[in-house]
Amino acid sequence: MGYCIGSVDTTTFAKRWRDTFTPTIDSKLVPGPGVRCDDSLMERDEIKGFRHAVHNANCSMLQAWPQTLEQYPAHLHIDILPEYHRKGHGTVLMNAFLDAVMGQGAAGVHLDMVQHNVTGRAFYDRVGFQKCPLVMDGGASGETGVNGIVVTLIMDLGGV
Repeated sequence: MGYCIGSVDTTTFAKRWRDTFTPTIDSKLVPGPGVRCDDSLMERDEIKGFRHAVHNANCSMLQAWPQTLEQYPAHLHIDILPEYHRKGHGTVLMNAFLDAVMGQGAAGVHLDMVQHNVTGRAFYDRVGFQKCPLVMDGGASGETGVNGIVVTLIMDLGGV
């Protein structure tokens, strides 16, 4: 019906990704970000962005703001199949994740989501997430917490 995965410390997770996972990537399947490919699909902007993220452990928008990442070091991804929405499963998974990272000492948690996910955003608002107050796109959107199609949400775990 779904999953909730994440890390108590994004910085440690990204380092481990670079040290352990990145060396195992088959460069024929996922070429490095600076490699020019004959395959036009691999040269599409969104695929080039994916290639860069995979090879550089870009798992969170907050990695570009270390001070804020220190406040909200944990990050998560949650997906629930549509037929299981609004039945309490997401809340159970989210609470289990939040309890686990609080138990490991995380002061806060963040997540990135596509802005058009209205259902997901309503869920995150209900469980206590707020839009990150940083201007993340140099002011291009005129909004805080936004970078392209992504919005970053944060939660202080001191009050959970």
